[in-house]
Amino acid sequence: MVFGNFKCAWLELGSLRYNSLTMRRLLVLLMLVLSCTACGPSRQPIPPGVIPEQKSVLTEDEQYGQQVLAGLTDHYQLDRDDSHVNRVRDIVDRLATAAHANKNPWNVYVFFDPKFKNAAATRGNYIFVWSGILDSIQNDEELAGILAHEIGHVLAGHTMANPQEEVTRMISGVLGSVTSSIISAAGSGYGILGDLSEVLVRTAIEAMLINPEQRAKELEADQVGFFLMADAGYDPKRCVEFWERVRTDPDFKGFPIQFLSTHPSSDDRLERLQGFLPEAEARYQQYLLRTTKPTTAAKSSPKKSANKDTKKETPKAKNRWVVNRRAIPVFSEANEHSPIVDDLVIDTELTVTEKQNEWLHIDTPLKGWVRRKDVAPYKR
Repeated sequence: MVFGNFKCAWLELGSLRYNSLTMRRLLVLLMLVLSCTACGPSRQPIPPGVIPEQKSVLTEDEQYGQQVLAGLTDHYQLDRDDSHVNRVRDIVDRLATAAHANKNPWNVYVFFDPKFKNAAATRGNYIFVWSGILDSIQNDEELAGILAHEIGHVLAGHTMANPQEEVTRMISGVLGSVTSSIISAAGSGYGILGDLSEVLVRTAIEAMLINPEQRAKELEADQVGFFLMADAGYDPKRCVEFWERVRTDPDFKGFPIQFLSTHPSSDDRLERLQGFLPEAEARYQQYLLRTTKPTTAAKSSPKKSANKDTKKETPKAKNRWVVNRRAIPVFSEANEHSPIVDDLVIDTELTVTEKQNEWLHIDTPLKGWVRRKDVAPYKR
């Protein structure tokens, strides 16, 4: 048990003779722990149900994201499977649209590592996904829950002080560097108690100060992402089912002792999400009502005479298109940054009146612009 080993290490220290320098260093570090536990950085929590408004993406944000990407590519190869990349990008686009955070592009990267089940995000609208998580999910709703959580981190401003710390956190968590320090100290044959005591106290400092803050951010991202996926038309119940399933997956379980963990346990996350589920499910149902359009309008129109010349209707028939994705936005202009008129669900028939490169203007069932990649020519 980890906590037992941790305690034994302290007991062993007690049997050694402290010199005056070591004692002074140890006392200073312990005083730092005790004094800082009450004065850690405070931040205003995001109320449940609120999706934070995205701040402008600055040049320094882009540079920060690029440095994190460079650090990750030192450890992982990019996944060359276009179907993986397109799947993630489509869901990210839809979530960003629902959050009104699509004014700046989102940079999506998938890394190949079947054994690493993780996803991450950082400043500059950078999303990172490892192939291991794609192999573990059962449907797009589960993937949307994971990606919405990562977008929640970005919207809430959860970032590290520098890109290298960010890379370390994504790969191994905050405790990774401290664990390495302990192993290094033990393996190098240090006989100076002060070196080991500093490592142990630094571990305690991180456990008392950094880790609770990190866990709070993780739970906050869970909360933001849960409502965001509902607003984007993904059933939040699938997210709850995901956490119920991974509770027994050792690759997803949190550190055995919450005090020493940077991530909350699956049980904690599941309990909170179940509490939010009624409100999130209501928002999901509102999305379905808003995007499900009645199809009886065409049937109620007066029947045309059988002997009427139908040649004039041929152009309309050629301009019939259909939505080929689960749900797509309709923009007021041929620009993804323009306001969204409404959403249309899969198999909705459209009438195209104008084409501009990758954009199509429609006038039924409503007027606006859609992306060509979201629709397909109608076939009987």
